[in-house]
Amino acid sequence: MDEFQKEILIKRARLKFFTNELIFFGMMANKFIWEIEPLPENIEGYVEFNLKDPSKLESGVIHINELYVSKEDYTYNNLVFIICHELLHILNKHGLRRNDREFRIWNIACDHLIEVFLRKLDHIIKPYNNQYNIIEELYNHKREVTAEFAYDWIMKNQSKFNIKSTGEKSISVSYDNQKNEYTVILNLGGVQSEIIEDESTVSILTDQIVSEARAIFENLKNKGNSSGALVEYLNKILKVEIPWETLLEKAIKTNVVMKPDDRSWSSLNKYFIPHNITLPGYYMIEDKDGVGTLIIGTDTSGSISTKNLKKFSYVIEKSMRYFKTIKLITHDVEIHQEKEFNRDNISEFYKFIAKEGYKGRGGTSHKHLFDKIKKLWDEDKDDLSMVISLTDSASDIESIYKSYEFIKNNLPLVFIVPPDGRIMNLDNTFGTITQIKMN
Repeated sequence: MDEFQKEILIKRARLKFFTNELIFFGMMANKFIWEIEPLPENIEGYVEFNLKDPSKLESGVIHINELYVSKEDYTYNNLVFIICHELLHILNKHGLRRNDREFRIWNIACDHLIEVFLRKLDHIIKPYNNQYNIIEELYNHKREVTAEFAYDWIMKNQSKFNIKSTGEKSISVSYDNQKNEYTVILNLGGVQSEIIEDESTVSILTDQIVSEARAIFENLKNKGNSSGALVEYLNKILKVEIPWETLLEKAIKTNVVMKPDDRSWSSLNKYFIPHNITLPGYYMIEDKDGVGTLIIGTDTSGSISTKNLKKFSYVIEKSMRYFKTIKLITHDVEIHQEKEFNRDNISEFYKFIAKEGYKGRGGTSHKHLFDKIKKLWDEDKDDLSMVISLTDSASDIESIYKSYEFIKNNLPLVFIVPPDGRIMNLDNTFGTITQIKMN
């Protein structure tokens, strides 16, 4: 295939991406530079973040192996397939979810998960040689699985797999003496290496593209421009769940307390040791009775839509199930309301919403909110467990947050942002700060 034919193939792939059923992937793929280049023969292509300049997602690259696009039987549908495959690794956050799992097995599991879905789109796109990276026995055992479930299943059946290295960036896989081998690329979620040296940057880039994907998807879904299978799948992987368990781990106050009526031989009574008398002593335990007070700052400025205020109310109502006391503070450029609720009177929150509602709708600043939290922190820092700020981030947060001791001293601070809000560029080494984007 000559250079002109390669260019035609790339153009057709780009046009295919902007058909109704694939336009979501087209808009995501358009955020990367496409490069046709020499790659190892077993690698068809992959997507890579530019970790040197994370401020520019567009400087990430879709690497395309010129060996493949030169094949007479390689089509633009095959190219679209592999790009969709790689983008789905990023949207599923596979590179960040591996934890301490074995790298090669995790890659095989993630490929299985993605290609089970992509096979549902075989009327639109297909892999080269119609070779799916699917473990048929696992598929027959359970159709819809998570990558974690697939990983555990592979580990239990590892003796049936034949896994061979085919270079630094790929492996070949066959199962239960199958004749058909397939290639798994050892690039996952925009990163080539097994060891992610700068996980915070990868996390920022991943969150950025996932957030943009949510915005694109919501817009397309409202217009009805996506297939039913794709809508169902993206609804699932782009759905925002508030990770309450993780947040609670950060919020729990662990105090070491004395239990005077409990004695243990593991802790001898020091008073009698000098007298050569051995008696059991008292022991200390960690008291994890739970979380204390949660402060929720709700941004009621004019940039927050009524729809997003309803979503904020949902988060507030859910939080009441986990914290003893909730101090609700509504604000725009100033504080408008201060209310206190607890897990035993959630009905009072419903009454507040129905009868009083949120006040505000002016400009936005977090200064008065943070000043108020500082005062509460100074009065009783031991009782405060967490701060949640519900905001679209169209505020002065980035310029003021480092001025507050309660943030510097690791009182967990969580920003929950609506779909049309933005993830801020905050210093991950300053305090304990989490940013979560809602659907």
